[in-house]
Amino acid sequence: SELRVGERVAIYSPALGRTAKRLHYMQFLVNDGKQVLSATGELVSAHVDMKVRRQAPLPDAITAEFDKLLAKHQ
Repeated sequence: SELRVGERVAIYSPALGRTAKRLHYMQFLVNDGKQVLSATGELVSAHVDMKVRRQAPLPDAITAEFDKLLAKHQ
């Protein structure tokens, strides 16, 4: 559904999975007034250690919180 300036939207981002270095999730953009899906996106985010400029394992605090989301979204 097309969105117009001024319309309210909601974004839902369920967690789908993860590896030690990456997070996998989707995003759904919903026209809040019409309750119609307007857009979707599937994303994979990689954690990069900027000291070595390479992918690196995610910090424990992040994986712990993401794992809670995974359990909730299953």
